[in-house]
Amino acid sequence: MIKQFFKRFSARKQPDERHLYPHLFERGERGSPQGIADPEVTVGSIVLWALLKMAVLVFATWYVIEQYRLHYYWLVALAAIVGIVIIPAYRQYERFTTQTRLRSSGLMCAKCKHFDETGVLCTLYDEHVSNSHIPCGGDSWEAKSSRYEG
Repeated sequence: MIKQFFKRFSARKQPDERHLYPHLFERGERGSPQGIADPEVTVGSIVLWALLKMAVLVFATWYVIEQYRLHYYWLVALAAIVGIVIIPAYRQYERFTTQTRLRSSGLMCAKCKHFDETGVLCTLYDEHVSNSHIPCGGDSWEAKSSRYEG
């Protein structure tokens, strides 16, 4: 039972069920299950890992500062947070936005008002968009308005 608990909450990437049981999922173009091209990295995963690293780092620096009485070295802790958490998260987010722009530049969904760039997601159907999978098939496509809708 304990082994299953640690297996479920391990940081190791679990196999994708769409690959394990392809007969349960609909087939897309070229015989691949729909949605296989879902993005591995999203804004939510970047924020989650940044928060987890921040929590571990805060507790570790708090322990070290209290244990060794380094109360005047708080600037080192701040530099560690910036160097270990903030800068890598920002770089990952920049990489994600450029990949999203490249991936969605030729898609019909990129010009739809239901398209969410941060997750490469159709907000109407709550499904990820890829080159081989358009959730609505073009039936629910609505153009983005050029003006601000307040």
